[in-house]
Amino acid sequence: MSAVLIYDASCSLCTGLATKIRHHARTPVEIRALSDPRAAQLLAEFYPNGWEHDFYLVEEHACSKGARSLNKLRKYVGARLLAQLVGEYASAKVTAKRASLGGNGGVKGRALAAVEASIAGFPRVPGAFEQPSPDHVVNFAEGRVDHTGSIDVRAWTNTGKLRKIEHFTRSSEHAEGRVQRVDEHTLRDLVIPQIGPLVIDRAEIVKERVLNSGVERRSMVTLNAALEAPRYHIGIFVGHGDLETEDGVIQGATMAVGIRHDLAVPVADVVTLADGSSQPVRRHLDSYSASLGRLKDVHSAAEGRAGLVSLYEDIRQGFDRLVQEFADVVPGDYRPLKNRMLVSATPEILRFVEYPPSFSSVVPTGCDCSCSCGACCAVGCGVGACIPPKPCGPGCCISCGCGCGCCL
Repeated sequence: MSAVLIYDASCSLCTGLATKIRHHARTPVEIRALSDPRAAQLLAEFYPNGWEHDFYLVEEHACSKGARSLNKLRKYVGARLLAQLVGEYASAKVTAKRASLGGNGGVKGRALAAVEASIAGFPRVPGAFEQPSPDHVVNFAEGRVDHTGSIDVRAWTNTGKLRKIEHFTRSSEHAEGRVQRVDEHTLRDLVIPQIGPLVIDRAEIVKERVLNSGVERRSMVTLNAALEAPRYHIGIFVGHGDLETEDGVIQGATMAVGIRHDLAVPVADVVTLADGSSQPVRRHLDSYSASLGRLKDVHSAAEGRAGLVSLYEDIRQGFDRLVQEFADVVPGDYRPLKNRMLVSATPEILRFVEYPPSFSSVVPTGCDCSCSCGACCAVGCGVGACIPPKPCGPGCCISCGCGCGCCL
């Protein structure tokens, strides 16, 4: 059997490092998330009384964990590249710790800054998704509501040439200004049996920018729902308020759904409801649920995706349960001008794909997002700000490891 690296898929940094090891390995290294049942089977052979939350390297008749596995990994990626990966990990952890301290962090912050500077010189290891590959698969699913009110879903696999595309361009003009959350409160906080915790928050996002003519103020009411299951995370983000369009500022709604799962395969599924601006949010979500079923059929017809098919069954069950709660709190008159759902563990591959016309939107403009990974939902662009949902992760930047900083 090939070596198996087992890692924590809920950690975007860990996922990025695991995919880099798989990509650069001299001999095949399979990667599995700790939450993957196959990983549990492998670990049970070596740890029948249970195992700790750590990373493991399973080889034939042997298993090492944590720091002890580093020496073992050296023979797969080489000493130099392994040192670079360890440097990246340490640098990211120090940066995140400094950010959590706020301000200069006092003595501890200055000490961390010194550590950060000392390891900043480590050369960065190229990621597994920085160049297009024939292994990258992107599927699209488009829902439509017919004259009877029924939802019809069409799904297909991208056949266009893969090339790097700048989906979003940072605007220094819109990056200026102060963005804050106000009037924030929790609408739902519960645990769904056999699935996991569910939280729904409501907040108002306000951005103020000083202009020569005075202070420009934009605002957006946001509803953010998150469901954390052992093998996937679902986030629903809906915003309503000032949308900056090519025709000026209007009042309207926008929405996005992000689903991150633990199978690190180079597959991404993108979903939309065509002509969705005439439909309430609940119809969008019903269309997304039907699209999950249709995409499961697409994966069933593809070779080697049995694990993804099984996982999609669980994801749809959790999604429908989340929709039940969310539909009770979202206003019925919200009709999103922009809508999109992304399902993937590796959304970075979307940077190589041109979206079909029905998936593109010119409504809102002025995004200040700099990650250009293609996974950004752009829901905050209406107020001229990239608004990460709370908790940061699902919906906007879904822990894609793109390097924009909000994944840490």
